[in-house]
Amino acid sequence: MRRILCTTGLVAALVAGLTGCSSAITADRLEPAVRTSFAKLFVLQQHQRGLQVDGANLNATADCGRGTASGATTGPGDDWVCNLTWRTRAATTGGAVYSINVKPDGCFTADGDGPADLNGSPTVVDVDGTSVINPLWAFDGCFSLS
Repeated sequence: MRRILCTTGLVAALVAGLTGCSSAITADRLEPAVRTSFAKLFVLQQHQRGLQVDGANLNATADCGRGTASGATTGPGDDWVCNLTWRTRAATTGGAVYSINVKPDGCFTADGDGPADLNGSPTVVDVDGTSVINPLWAFDGCFSLS
């Protein structure tokens, strides 16, 4: 009987301790990681097409949130959505939407849903007329949980 009470007390303490814990996976941590990965791959894609884009002057932003009916705003899951916008030095602006699957370890996969010339096709045509892998179709990244 004493062993059962000790075990029950330990479980209750553990549950109470975990109740106050919140997830380290938040929009504030996800957004810079998605923005940075996207910006680097955007520059790569534009170079493939023969266009010179400076990543430092891309002015990319990411606005991420959960698309869940539960109302959760943190934590891992495949229901994150990020809206990305950018403006190049040549005043070219654009936007794209990515569905994000965030794993409990802080790593993510972003799948694009947009125009074929940006992220809607797994391949794009490079400056030589060759079909190459589209770096913006889907990409991965990670961020720190601490």
